[in-house]
Amino acid sequence: MMFLQQLPDVVRWLLLFAIGAIIGSLANFAIYRWSFYRPRTISPWSSDPDARRDRSWRDRIPVIGWWFLRRESSQRGRGFWIRPLLIEVATGVGLAWFFDWQVNGGLIGGRLNQIGAAHAAETPELASGWFLFHSLLLVMLLVATFIDFDDKTIPDQVTVPGTLIALGAVALWPGLRLPTVSSDLAGLRIEPLSWWSPAAPQQWHLTWMGLATGIAVVLVWCLALAPKTVTWRYGVLRGVRIMLASMVRRPRRTRGRIERVEERRTLPQARMLIVLAVLLSIGIAIAWLFGGAEWSALFSSLVGLAVGGGIVWGVRLVAGWAMGVEAMGFGDVTLMGMIGAFLGWQPALLVFVIAPFTSIAVALAQLLLSGENRLAFGPYLCLAAVIVLIGWNGIWNEWAAPGVFSLGIGFLLVVIGVCLVLMATMLAGWQRFKWRGEE
Repeated sequence: MMFLQQLPDVVRWLLLFAIGAIIGSLANFAIYRWSFYRPRTISPWSSDPDARRDRSWRDRIPVIGWWFLRRESSQRGRGFWIRPLLIEVATGVGLAWFFDWQVNGGLIGGRLNQIGAAHAAETPELASGWFLFHSLLLVMLLVATFIDFDDKTIPDQVTVPGTLIALGAVALWPGLRLPTVSSDLAGLRIEPLSWWSPAAPQQWHLTWMGLATGIAVVLVWCLALAPKTVTWRYGVLRGVRIMLASMVRRPRRTRGRIERVEERRTLPQARMLIVLAVLLSIGIAIAWLFGGAEWSALFSSLVGLAVGGGIVWGVRLVAGWAMGVEAMGFGDVTLMGMIGAFLGWQPALLVFVIAPFTSIAVALAQLLLSGENRLAFGPYLCLAAVIVLIGWNGIWNEWAAPGVFSLGIGFLLVVIGVCLVLMATMLAGWQRFKWRGEE
C-alpha cells in the first residue's frame, strides 16, 4: 500500500474511489442475491431473464450503470436504482477517506510524530494492514445492514465467512489487532489489544485451559449455527435430546408394493458444520502448540467471538421476554460474534453499550423515511461498531482503558446487567408504541 501514498493526492483519491465503487457494486450484488426471503437479480452483475432488454457493458459500470438501469423502474419499482447508486458512491468516497485516515494514524489519534523510534518503523506497514482488515469488516457490515433492512434477518453468508477470515487473519498477522497506546520516555508505545488489556499480561491461555477454552468456543459457535429445534418445556435433558435429534433428517416411509423405510441421516448443513468444527479445532491446537504472539492473537479473537455473540444472545433472550415474541433473529448473534472476532471482546462490549443509543437514531430515521416501525437490530449494531472503530483512540485509549475497564471484571458485569435492563425497557416501550400505532 506504500505506492498509494507516493501518488499525487488527486490520482490516489480517484483510484481509491474507483476501487471503492467496484467494491460497492459487489456489495450491492451480495445484498440482492444473499437476501434470505427474496433473492433478486437487480444488480447489473446478475443475469436477469425477466429484463425486457439485455444489459450492456455500460450498465455494469459502477455508479453510472444505475442511471441507465432506470429503464427497469416499471419492473423494480420507482426509484429502485437510487439506493444502490448511493451505496457505490459512499463506498468510493469512504474508501478514499478511510485510507488517508488509517495511514495518517487515525487509530492512534493522528499522533505519528510522537511514536517512539522502536515502533516508528513498523507503523506504516501496520496502517496498511489495518486498512485492508478493517475495510473488509466495514464491507461486511454494509452488506449485513441493508439485508437486515430488507429482510429483518442476516444470512450466514455474511457472518460465517467474515468470522473465519477474522480468526485466520489475526492468527497469521497478530499486529492486525486494534492498537493500544501508552507513553514512556521514548515517546508513544503501540501494542496490540490483547484479551487481558488493560490489565497486566496473563499467561493461563498458554496452558491446556487456553486450548480447551478456544476449542469450546468454536464448538459452541458451530452448534449454534446448526439447524435445530430448541425447547426446554420438557426439561433440560429431554430438551437436549430434542435439539440433537432435530439436527438429523427424519426417517421417511415409502409406501407401495414393497414398503421401505429410509434410515436417519445427519442434515447436510450439520455435516458441514461438523467438518468445520473439526478443522477449526485442529487449527486451534496447532496454533496453541506453537504459542507466541500468533496464539495470543487468535485466543483474543476467539474470546471476542464468544463475548460478542454471548452478549447479544443474552439480549435476544431478554428481548423475547420483554416483547413477548422473538424479537431478534440469530443472525444478530452471529453478526456480533463476527464483530468481536475482528475487533476483540473489549470493543464488542463497547459496541453493545453504544448500540442502544444508535438504535434510537436508526429507528427514528427509518420511521421518518419509510414509515416502517419494525426495528431491525443489525443496523444499529453495525453503526455502533463503526463508531467504536473510527473513534477508537478517544474511546479506548483516553476513556475506556484508564476508566471503566480498569475497574475490573465485576464492574463490567454490572454494566452489562444495566445495559440488558435498559435494552429490555426500550424494547418493551417500542412494542407498546407499535401496538398503539396498529390500533
